[in-house]
Amino acid sequence: MTVSSSIRKAGPFAGNNVATTFPFNFKIFAKEDVKVLLVNPNGLSTRLVLDSDYSIQLNANQNSSPGGWVTYPISGTPLATSYQLVMLGDLAYDQETDITNGGGFYPNTIEDMSDRSTIQIQQLAEITSRALVITEAESTSPVLPNAQSRANSIVGFDALGNLEMLALTPAVGAGDLKDERFVDGTDYVSGTSTTITLSRVYGNKANLGAVVMQGVVQDPNSYALNNGNKLVFDAPIPLGVGVVWLKGGTTLSVYLPPAGSVGDTQLQWGNVLGRIVDSIVALRQLKSITYTRAFVTGYYAASDGGGGAYQYQPGDTTSADNGCTIIVGADGGRWYLQHHGSIALAQAGGKQDGATDDLAAWNRLLALPNIEITFTGTSLVSNQVTIVNSNTTIRGLTRNAGLLAKAGQNFQYVLFGSGLSNIQLRNFTVDANQANRASVLTTTGYCVLLTSCSGSLADGITVQNSIGTASLSAVGFQFGGVGSNNIIRNSFALNCGIAGKPSDGFYCSNDFSLLEGNTSINCFDTGHVLEACSFSTISACRSIGCGSVGAITNFMSTNTYGNQIIGLTGRDWNASVTGGVQIGALGTGNLCDTKISGLSMSGLVNAAGAAINIRQPSTGIVDGLSLDCSIRGGSAQGILVNGQNINIKANIQGHTLDGIQVQSGSNIVIGGASTIKGGAYGVTTRGTSEASATGVRCVSQSSYGLYAFDTSTLTSLMNNVTSPGVLYEGKDAGATLNRMTLVNGQFSIQSLVGSGPTGTLNNKFNVVDGGNNGKGAIPMYTA
Repeated sequence: MTVSSSIRKAGPFAGNNVATTFPFNFKIFAKEDVKVLLVNPNGLSTRLVLDSDYSIQLNANQNSSPGGWVTYPISGTPLATSYQLVMLGDLAYDQETDITNGGGFYPNTIEDMSDRSTIQIQQLAEITSRALVITEAESTSPVLPNAQSRANSIVGFDALGNLEMLALTPAVGAGDLKDERFVDGTDYVSGTSTTITLSRVYGNKANLGAVVMQGVVQDPNSYALNNGNKLVFDAPIPLGVGVVWLKGGTTLSVYLPPAGSVGDTQLQWGNVLGRIVDSIVALRQLKSITYTRAFVTGYYAASDGGGGAYQYQPGDTTSADNGCTIIVGADGGRWYLQHHGSIALAQAGGKQDGATDDLAAWNRLLALPNIEITFTGTSLVSNQVTIVNSNTTIRGLTRNAGLLAKAGQNFQYVLFGSGLSNIQLRNFTVDANQANRASVLTTTGYCVLLTSCSGSLADGITVQNSIGTASLSAVGFQFGGVGSNNIIRNSFALNCGIAGKPSDGFYCSNDFSLLEGNTSINCFDTGHVLEACSFSTISACRSIGCGSVGAITNFMSTNTYGNQIIGLTGRDWNASVTGGVQIGALGTGNLCDTKISGLSMSGLVNAAGAAINIRQPSTGIVDGLSLDCSIRGGSAQGILVNGQNINIKANIQGHTLDGIQVQSGSNIVIGGASTIKGGAYGVTTRGTSEASATGVRCVSQSSYGLYAFDTSTLTSLMNNVTSPGVLYEGKDAGATLNRMTLVNGQFSIQSLVGSGPTGTLNNKFNVVDGGNNGKGAIPMYTA
């Protein structure tokens, strides 16, 4: 016969003060195979005793009509309202049938054996249906730890859903009051029972409040609380007491530990209380099921500058641990650093001690969008620090803040960014460490390169110890590529380059950009450079002991326009080819409409090469230049000029040859009250160049004040030449000298000084003073 019912449970049946019989419909072999439970109003169940508390009547045929009914109680008051009765299968888990060799083999016996096994399986199924189980898709094993490990704990689950043992919190707390009611014959037997089991642990007898029997409050000395949940009277509950009740709990439980004795496991953590730990390692060990907020006092150890406030994010189960703003705990919980966009390098693990490699810490932070990174010490890096996101700020907070390239490491840029916008670098040093890397470098060693960036700022940056190669110059700080609207200001370039491996100090090839208030000291190439850009400016800058003071050049095939210098001071230079300041078109494109004012050059110790060299080494030319400068020194020339549409105002002294030498070009105007003192010549033109000098004062030249060489043309208009060593003005036979000038204070318009007039007098013009009074006449002769 089959077992028709798969459910081994009947009920729960709610009491109504009337019913005393309760049916069940699952097959059993004997009345002992049924377990009957009484459930009180508090949800506590008590197993009743067969033939004492209840009786069972079985249906005659358990195959065709399985089950029967339970009578409860056998005598007395019917099941009360708020009480329940539950029947469960209780067949023993054994196999009693013995089939012997040669013995009988009866179908009924075999079927009972099979039914018994099925019933036992159904009983287990009923039990497991009330159990906590893991879904089929999971492989987690919910095995509890041993008794010692789980003592005084409750079961919970961590952020990954794994089993977790948690500290047992007090069952009674502030505001947790509860009425307990117990009924004679169900929860106790009057006249016999001395103990009542309470619904929960109260910890201390004082938390029970008043205990009342049949409306009479009992003396607290007449009962005790055992194990926190057993109410034990010193005598049996009096006969006839039908109800015992009490109010358990208080507004402030005395079960809580006294002041000063609360530990980690006693606190109710969460959004109210935060845990304090001393390292990121310790943060990773926090159980996110217990803690949701934490403050970390250091990255590696307390007070190392790292750490910060972290908050657990329960909705995030996938974000990777980045070692700073997201920390993944051992239980899988994600901890987020609470910040407002500014994070210290120490919070990402940067030690900044000048000895530990901080590259990983930089990479952690620079991967974040819209970030400001602050730091305070010397941060050693073993490779390039790369800015990868626009809107990134790096700020030093102390005078010691700086990036230092690690000794013996071969990489080109200490700090690098490409194609970004709104990068801000403020108040720190970048050291390329040339002395400890020169022997291993296979390329140039820059301090900072930001290429093709826009809208970016470097303020208060010191770059030092960059190094070039024998064929390539390095740069301390470069805005390179085709960016625009960038600024370098209030910054220093120190000791950039060495002999044979030069380096510029500051270099910009970006349009509409500004180099302002910067100082280059002892750089083996050029202190300040504008290269292949338009409408950019060098302003209020200084160069001391560099190879060249500054440069505005164009090496491209297209023209550049509108660059300017507004204030540049240079002391000493060593540039026999390019000069102290180089203005030049180095490619096929022209350098157009350049303006230079406030340029002061002083060769006090070293002044190799022209102070200013306006160059044309290729087919491009300097077209349109306004130059206002002051020069002291220059081993040969003060200014070398190549180009067209050039206006020069200069105060020059200390040169050995030409104050101003025009080598090539046309429409070159020298004037504006310029003064040239000393040297062999004041102003010369050479080759086929064409220039005019107007209002120039030439003093104490050892040869000529003004002279036209070769086939050049020099127009001398109202210049004042005094004390020349040979003659005031002169020219080569093939040159042209157009004169209307002053010779030793006397007006002169002749091509040569000292020869008498020739030809026939045919006209004259009168000379008058400022009052229109006649002073004489100047005769004019035919040629």
